[in-house]
Amino acid sequence: MNPTAQKLSPKKVVTRSVSSASTKSLNSPNFSSSLLSTDEFNMSSIKNAQEETLSHCKVLLSSQNKEFGKLKSSVDQLFSIISELRSENNLLREDLSSLKNRVINLESNQSINSPEFSDCDTMPQLLHELTERDKCSYSLIVHGLPESTASLANTRIADDLKSLSDTAQLLTLSLSPDVKLFRLGGGGSNKVRPLKVIFSSKELASTFNSEFNVGKRNARAHSISIAVVRDRTLLERKHIRRVYTELEERKKNAESNIMVKYRNGIPSIAPVTNRSVSKTNATSSDVTKSN
Repeated sequence: MNPTAQKLSPKKVVTRSVSSASTKSLNSPNFSSSLLSTDEFNMSSIKNAQEETLSHCKVLLSSQNKEFGKLKSSVDQLFSIISELRSENNLLREDLSSLKNRVINLESNQSINSPEFSDCDTMPQLLHELTERDKCSYSLIVHGLPESTASLANTRIADDLKSLSDTAQLLTLSLSPDVKLFRLGGGGSNKVRPLKVIFSSKELASTFNSEFNVGKRNARAHSISIAVVRDRTLLERKHIRRVYTELEERKKNAESNIMVKYRNGIPSIAPVTNRSVSKTNATSSDVTKSN
């Protein structure tokens, strides 16, 4: 026999012996039990990981729901703000449309070219004048009402309010209790300062002005020395001064049959007519005091 073969033969036997032992070990109950225990451990770990993941997802879902609720609330507030802005925008459009209509009416009546608007060089100045006139429509100017001598401002205002109310009662008129009033010009002079009276609405101011002057023209009201006129803008006061200055100059030049006549509240010089002499003289005296 070949010596090499003899040396390899024992190794083959050993290999078979190891292989047989290994096979027996794999088929033994102890090895199977070890594998089962490992599988159970892996399944338990997977289950725990799944439960942890599920718990984390629930927490994350709850947090997202809260954030979504906040987002929904913010969106609702945004829609509310947009709705308010739309309403304000509609009001602004209406005001702008009304203002445009007033400008169109002024232009169509050619009153924009009248001397009263001669100081308005640009459209912004004209619009400013219209705005100022709207503000003035809430106010009246009282001339000749004696001033209070009280040292406190609140006391002086209360005295002026009582004095004006007492005068109005002589004409069976009542003064609205929510009016605001203050004296125009600085104090310290012996001249009685005009009193500005601000009403809560245009209608109240216009009604009081009309009823006061109608009552004053009656025979029973001759003792009333104060004058009540509507408030005027700076441009209107300039125009009134200009008209009366022109009237005096023309009278100095031997034009005697002329007078200041008001049409829609705008003064102009016109020929004297028997029909309008008394009415215009009464109006002119009150207007002159306001300027």
